[in-house]
Amino acid sequence: MSNESEMELFSRILLHFTFDGISPALREPEGIAAEAREGITLLRALADRGHRENARDLTEQALSQINEASQLPEAPASVFAQITNELLELHTELST
Repeated sequence: MSNESEMELFSRILLHFTFDGISPALREPEGIAAEAREGITLLRALADRGHRENARDLTEQALSQINEASQLPEAPASVFAQITNELLELHTELST
């Protein structure tokens, strides 16, 4: 993470919450969950490195992207609900 610019890192984190159906792995609930959890791990690492406010802002953006993706007809509702809950928990942690 240290060799990346902040903008590159932020973009990379948000890519973990982009579910547009292009990648075959992201068409399956397990792939979606794994990708999102990797993004959550990166958000926590960003916060641990002293960028709590940025991590919180990115968490809000991720929640927005998850909400948009969950509206798709083929979206696995239970997976998106779990990811949303995990992101909301993280957002609460970062707000304190």
